Amino acid sequence: MKKMRFIYLLIVTLSTFLITGCSFDDDGDDNCYYQGYASISDVAGPETVAVGEPAVFDIDFVVLSDCGSFIRFDTYGSGTGEYISVSPAVAYSGCQCAEIATTETEQFTFQVEEAGEYELRFPTSNTAYITKTITVTE
Repeated sequence: MKKMRFIYLLIVTLSTFLITGCSFDDDGDDNCYYQGYASISDVAGPETVAVGEPAVFDIDFVVLSDCGSFIRFDTYGSGTGEYISVSPAVAYSGCQCAEIATTETEQFTFQVEEAGEYELRFPTSNTAYITKTITVTE
């Protein structure tokens, strides 16, 4: 009888620890990470460059909280005759972030091996862009 009572108490104790000590649903509260694109507020760079020479643009963009940090520039498009979209990728890491928007500046380097006119689009929102046309000469 004492053995049965001991087993019963052991099962109740272990069950209590399992129920209160662990959470089986992972709602992501402890792992706050988000990656997205920042809105660009200003672009400065050359209008003409020679084939094979880098054109360096200073890109100002808005980071939405103090947990945000620049990762890289992502580009989409193919070049001559079409536009190339340039977007700054930002990672937000942390659960306790102050929502303080700050403007950061990073350099984007554009370099091609074919002469022509290239239209670069830098998104300021989902539907608006700052457009820069760069002429690449021989």
